[in-house]
Amino acid sequence: MRVLYVNGTHEGGSLMSTRLLLDELSRVDVGTNLLRASEPRVITHALYRRLTNAEVKVGGAVGSSRLSRISTRIGRKPSPVADGAAAQLVENAFAVVIGRDRPDVVVVSSVSRVAWIRIRSICASSGLPVVLYLREAALLPHLGIAPAPHLLLANSQSLCGEAAAAGHDAIFVPSIVDVTASTIESSRTALLVVNPTTDYGLGRCLQLARSLPGEHIVFQESTRLTPEEVGELRAAIEDLPNVELRRFTADASRVYRDARLLLAPYTARLRANRPRVVLEAQANGIPVIGSRQEGLVESIGPGGLTVADGATDEEWAEAVSAAITEPRYSELCGLARRHSRREEVDPVKIAESFVAEMEGVIGD
Repeated sequence: MRVLYVNGTHEGGSLMSTRLLLDELSRVDVGTNLLRASEPRVITHALYRRLTNAEVKVGGAVGSSRLSRISTRIGRKPSPVADGAAAQLVENAFAVVIGRDRPDVVVVSSVSRVAWIRIRSICASSGLPVVLYLREAALLPHLGIAPAPHLLLANSQSLCGEAAAAGHDAIFVPSIVDVTASTIESSRTALLVVNPTTDYGLGRCLQLARSLPGEHIVFQESTRLTPEEVGELRAAIEDLPNVELRRFTADASRVYRDARLLLAPYTARLRANRPRVVLEAQANGIPVIGSRQEGLVESIGPGGLTVADGATDEEWAEAVSAAITEPRYSELCGLARRHSRREEVDPVKIAESFVAEMEGVIGD
């Protein structure tokens, strides 16, 4: 079996999980290749957006006008990289890569609407089975803009539920998380926030810092911020001496080196997302307090607490204070560690499930 995996990101959790999955597949003699995005060039993407917008205006749909002959040539050259091949626009490089690699099945995740339309069309023309792997709720609308994939996977039960509500059956296959890379003995002196941005609950975290002035709170950059975003964040914490901003690090263990508790007050925009940081924290025996969004409820389980939608800032502060007070804190630490060792998140089991689903698609 040869699997071509197309991931439309150049960094972040989705790409990290994709690499780990492909590593596991290689151990069971599954041939794999990865086509991912390279770091975007502003001019290339601006020109591409203009042309694709013009395609819709002229031809009514992406790929249906003469303009597509021009737009599909932009950013199409794949470059060899350590983990496979990278291109400015994976949808344009896709035809080149399948012609060279001749995969048995194509798996797609974390791509734009236009990319999904183009890749799905090429697969249909080539007779290639294609799998859409939902790793974020933002991909759910893709299901209504092109023919359905031959198989739909989702990395959370919550995403499976949302897909079902839209009339599509999805198979649950969790993302692989390498907890060995993030393992460390924490000094347990700080409350940790990973990804201090609006969707991840930045507003709530700022208020918690004001409500709990005696707690050291770390804002850890994960998805890389622009200089403008960093400036805005520094301004927001300027009057909060108990908040420390830490810039991106590739060493996952460094993220948790002094974490006492992981804070995840995510907004409804991330309602179905199942964040990898929850498992990483729990593997270190660090409990998680998150908002009562479906994906967080699912991933946190007994290894922490969730706070109801509509809770006040005072109620959030009370929940955090209660969680870090003994003996409750020690109890949550033990529950977090045990929850991280459940069979569901075992990389070997996940890879076995993935292979079984791919064999079913190819067999069909």
